[in-house]
Amino acid sequence: SLEKMPGDYGSLKKLKLLNISYCFKVSIPYGIANMSNLKCLLAVGLDGYSCKNKDDFNIVSSLLCMPSIDLTEKDSPSDDFHGILKHKRLHLLGLGTVQSIDEVENLGLCRHQQLNSLRLSSSYLNGNEVAKFVPDDIVLEKIIPPRTLEHFELLDYHGSEFPEWMLNLTTILPNLVHLKLSGLATCDHLPPLGQLPKLQSLVIESIPNVKAVREDFAGGSRAF
Repeated sequence: SLEKMPGDYGSLKKLKLLNISYCFKVSIPYGIANMSNLKCLLAVGLDGYSCKNKDDFNIVSSLLCMPSIDLTEKDSPSDDFHGILKHKRLHLLGLGTVQSIDEVENLGLCRHQQLNSLRLSSSYLNGNEVAKFVPDDIVLEKIIPPRTLEHFELLDYHGSEFPEWMLNLTTILPNLVHLKLSGLATCDHLPPLGQLPKLQSLVIESIPNVKAVREDFAGGSRAF
């Protein structure tokens, strides 16, 4: 695996997304702090990294930091919501363990225009546990992100259908640069993604019931 990234990246002023996934342990190149437009650093499987100076280290740490809210917690997740959103990144855990839909509606994600990155994830539940919670698809329907969102990941979603807003991503999230759909065990189709005008990175994995990509995936002519 890659251990040292070559060159001086400081001159790449227009680069918005840098993917160093599965590099495991890597030396970050000098000058990454000068990449004024860099908004997303993808680092799946990264175990550790080193930087040559403090400014680079601070930028990398900030880009990799994703504060989280666990929807399974009994306390209202909105208690520290505004403090968490100052990071412009949010991971909502426990999508499948919400006991009251009011918990989700009170977040009002669509009003928080400063949010840049959003990750939603669920967890495995056995048959007896599922009955205790609001179904994933109903919860996801209420989590409408702001139009400013540029990075969105949906992980381990247990619903079989996508909410209306995910079927209209071109209108709802026109600024998406990175989109990841992973571990969608019960979905047998994909939402239309082909008309997202700014999309640069699309990851689709571990969706076993999708056997083919149909024309509706393009969402119209001249996809991507």
